[in-house]
Amino acid sequence: MAKLEKKDILSERSEPRYHMGKSPKGTEGIIICKKCQAVYYKKAWHNDLSLFQLYKNREKTKYTLCPACKKIQQGFIEGIIIIEGKFLKEHQKELLALSKNLEEKSTLNNPLNKIVDIEKGKDKIIIYTAQINLAKSIAKAIKSAFKARMEIKWSHKNKLVYINIRRE
Repeated sequence: MAKLEKKDILSERSEPRYHMGKSPKGTEGIIICKKCQAVYYKKAWHNDLSLFQLYKNREKTKYTLCPACKKIQQGFIEGIIIIEGKFLKEHQKELLALSKNLEEKSTLNNPLNKIVDIEKGKDKIIIYTAQINLAKSIAKAIKSAFKARMEIKWSHKNKLVYINIRRE
């Protein structure tokens, strides 16, 4: 993913939610995400392998990208976590594993909670998420596990969260 400038993120985020491909309430039939195999069933997206197996070969099943996979494809994000400090040298693998584990657990309840991208630098890691709640969960877990400082900033109308985590 190309580096996003703060102004680019804010201007893209000002688009209304319904333009981001959310399935309309009460959509008839079954929809399966082409990429992640999440299933839209009974007015909600589910990350359920048994539902996928049940509906994947049915004639009336529709295939498209779920809202999270569309966001990822378009580089659209709701959360940015910036992790900095000397502790990165020793703990980079643990930080990334913790983030990925939280993403996996989170997608069981909400398949739209996904990490869009991770940029790894010498003295900084930036994690981009498709949902605000996943960004907050990852940041809180890192803060707790590594006794780090955390600062949260919201963009216009609380549609994008910037979380800075720092520990020396």
